[in-house]
Amino acid sequence: MGRHPKDNTVDHVKNAERFMGLVSLQLSGQSLIDPIDARSLLDEWESEHNLIKKETRHLKYRLKLVPKETRDAFERFITSYNSFMGDVHSHNKEASRILSKTVRNTIGKVNGFDLDENQLSSIAMDVRNRLVLAGAGTGKTATVVGLVKYLLRSGKASPEDILVLSFTN
Repeated sequence: MGRHPKDNTVDHVKNAERFMGLVSLQLSGQSLIDPIDARSLLDEWESEHNLIKKETRHLKYRLKLVPKETRDAFERFITSYNSFMGDVHSHNKEASRILSKTVRNTIGKVNGFDLDENQLSSIAMDVRNRLVLAGAGTGKTATVVGLVKYLLRSGKASPEDILVLSFTN
């Protein structure tokens, strides 16, 4: 008589709940979420995502022979996994809007001008890399100057920690 492989459904449900707890914790904070860190979290959970998706394709799942709580947990996990990067983007947009007020109060004017909301949001983003794309004369350099001013005034960096390179094509 053949042995049935161990049913890992309970483990998958626990893992799904653990992932959703991590996501909830990330998205509930006031601080920005680095997109690189968010992508890393998804990469860590990719194999579990694939296993749960595979489980949901089984006939027993489609015939609803799997308990409703399990089906619901799997559906929440898949939805949460698939929407996480979009949720991070929305979270960061709102958090940067709030943080931009702090940036404005910290740096004041840059070269005699108030920075606009987009410039302040760019500065507020506490990420490893940023790419500012804009047309000529729109304030890219002022944004970089504002960022340096913010890093220095907020104590997030000292002058010897900063290297700024600029080029014009």
